[in-house]
Amino acid sequence: MDKQYPIHCECGTVKLMLTGSPRVKGYCHCEDCRDLLDVPFHSVTAWNEEQVKLESGKDSLTEYQHPS
Repeated sequence: MDKQYPIHCECGTVKLMLTGSPRVKGYCHCEDCRDLLDVPFHSVTAWNEEQVKLESGKDSLTEYQHPS
């Protein structure tokens, strides 16, 4: 069985279950992330859609579209 990672937002409203290994692991230091998080860099992972299960909080989510 693949390893599972339960995660949630700070307030606990949104809960996700990630399964397996991330597609990508790395660090981001782009200007957008630095401005948004007020940090010089942060760690980031990317998961395939089938590896992510939304367990609660769907009504509290907003989709972000990066301006291209």
